[in-house]
Amino acid sequence: MAKRKSGQPSKSDLIRNYFGEHPGAAPKEVSDSLKGQGVTVSLQLISNIKRTLGQTKRRGKPGRKRGRPVGSTAASRGTISVDVLIEAQKLVKRIGSVEEVRRALDALARLQ
Repeated sequence: MAKRKSGQPSKSDLIRNYFGEHPGAAPKEVSDSLKGQGVTVSLQLISNIKRTLGQTKRRGKPGRKRGRPVGSTAASRGTISVDVLIEAQKLVKRIGSVEEVRRALDALARLQ
C-alpha cells in the first residue's frame, strides 16, 4: 500500500468530508468533484463509504418477506415442540387415554 504525503487527508477522509457537506450526493458527483481537486477515486469506494455512513438504504430481494411464512406452524412443518408434547401428556392424563383424546378432538373438529 502506498503511503500518502504527510498532512494530506486520505481519499476516504475526502469522501466523508464531501458527504458531510453534501449528504444526498451521488457517487458520480463525488468522483467528479474530487477529480477537480486532483484526486482519483473509484465509484465502488465512494459507494462503500456512503453505505457505511448510513446514507443508503439496503434493499432486500424483490418479493422477499421477512419473518415466518404464513401457515408455517409446528404442525405444518411436521415438528412439535416439547412444551406442546408436555401439555398433550397432561391432557391425556386428565381425560384418561389417547383414544379418548382423539374422540374429543374429532368431536371438536365436527363442531367447527
